[in-house]
Amino acid sequence: MAYSSAYIRYSSLLFSTCTDQHPLLLDRSQPEGLTSHEAAARIEKFGHNKLEQKEVNAFLQFLSFMWNPLSWVMEAAAIVSIALANGGGKPPDYPDFIGIVLLLLANSLIGFYEERQAGNAVKALMESLAPECKVKRDGEWKTMEAAELVPGDIISIKLGDVVPADGRLLNV
Repeated sequence: MAYSSAYIRYSSLLFSTCTDQHPLLLDRSQPEGLTSHEAAARIEKFGHNKLEQKEVNAFLQFLSFMWNPLSWVMEAAAIVSIALANGGGKPPDYPDFIGIVLLLLANSLIGFYEERQAGNAVKALMESLAPECKVKRDGEWKTMEAAELVPGDIISIKLGDVVPADGRLLNV
C-alpha cells in the first residue's frame, strides 16, 4: 500500500481573537498558498504559531512548597516546640525545632526538585515538537519554522510527520 503526502490548510479557528471577521473567512487561500506579504500581515494580526511560556521565579516556586496544609502543620509544630515545649524557665527545645525545620526544608526541596525536573522535561518536549514544516508560500514549497505558520497557510505532511498546527485536510 503506497502512502502519499497530505496537504493541509492551516486553520486555527481563533474564535476568541477574531472580532471583526468570521474565522472561516480567514481560511481562504489560493492553491499556490499565501504570499509573503499576506503571511506577514496575518502574523501581525494573530501572532506566531506557538504557545506562550512564562518563566517562574525559582525562589518563589520553592517557597510555594511551604504553602500547603502539610507544611502549615509542620510550621505550627516547629513554633510550638520552640515556644511552648518547656515551661518553668527551661530553655526552648532546640533539637525538636531544628529537626522539624529540617524535615520541612527537605520536603520542600524534594518537591521543588521533582517539579523542576518535570518542567524541564516538558520544555524539552515542546522544543522538539514540529520545529520545522513544509509550507507553500508564494507558489513554491519552502521549509520554515512551524512558529511562522498563519491561518490560511497550506502545509505538506507525510507519514510519520508531526502536524505543526491545526488544519483541514485538502488532499490525500
